[in-house]
Amino acid sequence: MFSSDSSTSSSASDTTAPTTNRETPSPDKRQTQDDAVGTLPSPPRIHAISNAGFDMRQKMTELRRNEVLCDVWVEVGGITFPAHRAVLASSSDYMRALFEGNRFADSAEAHIQLQDMSATAFEHILNLVYLDKCRVEGSDLMDVLEAASRLQCTGIIEELGRHIAENVGPDTCLNAWESAERMGLKTLEVAAKAKALSSFDDMSKMDSFKDLSVDHLSELLADDCLAVESEEEVYTAVIAWARAQPQPIAADDLEKVMTHVRFPFMSEQFIDQHVETEQLLLDNLRVMVDIQRSFKEKLYGARTKRTVPRKMRCDV
Repeated sequence: MFSSDSSTSSSASDTTAPTTNRETPSPDKRQTQDDAVGTLPSPPRIHAISNAGFDMRQKMTELRRNEVLCDVWVEVGGITFPAHRAVLASSSDYMRALFEGNRFADSAEAHIQLQDMSATAFEHILNLVYLDKCRVEGSDLMDVLEAASRLQCTGIIEELGRHIAENVGPDTCLNAWESAERMGLKTLEVAAKAKALSSFDDMSKMDSFKDLSVDHLSELLADDCLAVESEEEVYTAVIAWARAQPQPIAADDLEKVMTHVRFPFMSEQFIDQHVETEQLLLDNLRVMVDIQRSFKEKLYGARTKRTVPRKMRCDV
């Protein structure tokens, strides 16, 4: 009996899982293990340093005026301007394309002549490129804009366009309108046309009026917002414009502008004295027929541009 109990105890002892003897790692070994995993290093401290006291534009201007390190000379209107290629190329796509060519590989050959540009306009461009500012007389603004356009100074063109749009007058609106349309300056184009509409009486008496294109004159005459006191005033301006052309005006061009004059709103006396006796009209049968048609449109109540009075005043 005792033998049987002893055997059972022994058997139970044999089925017990063996105990694993684990060794606690030393601090040095733990450090080695952490290094193996790869602890991220602390990011370096970044210091923001300012050089606000240094005026790069002013320094480059001083270098140019003293001809220090200049590597290109630009001749405009008989005056030669020293400059730096890198500065010009940074603002002028025209200059950049020029300098990137093989022609200017040798600095001794870096002499440029610009035709059809005033020295004054180019000097203003230089000041804008180097100093980002300049003082320009109102009469020179369009010349500077044209120079910037030729030199492909995109930033300067946009800034000048905005400035001219804010200050355009009767004496500059026609030139500004034409230039803006050619350069794709929509803000200036809209402002210049608006000024031409609102100041038609004054503008039509200026020398620049005769240079107005057929298309632009037609566009003004077709607008209900053309600011005039009477349609007689419109007709008188158109006849003066036609007579001032360097070549006899083409029949098609005269017809194109006259079709926008609203004859039914003229006095009978004015028609008798100034329309039916005008040789320019008498020599153009199609214009005379069109004038008669406008009276019929009015008589029969047709609602067309020529039978509706102008608004005389518009917020343009």
